[in-house]
Amino acid sequence: MGALTLAADDGYVSKGSMDGGIGEYMLLGHVREFMPGSEIPIALVRQAVKEFLSSGGQVPTCIEWQEEEF
Repeated sequence: MGALTLAADDGYVSKGSMDGGIGEYMLLGHVREFMPGSEIPIALVRQAVKEFLSSGGQVPTCIEWQEEEF
């Protein structure tokens, strides 16, 4: 499992179908909390990162996004 964040406008995070509560991940050496429902399977994280890089920085469409609440 993993989660993605997109720093655009107000900020967006990946939208998952699993509600495992708030997840904590390390981001550049700091703990980063993700809102409930933002975890997605690691295969989708990889696919979205590949899409982001191969498209020149366009928002990946292979996953759903939700507006970040914090």
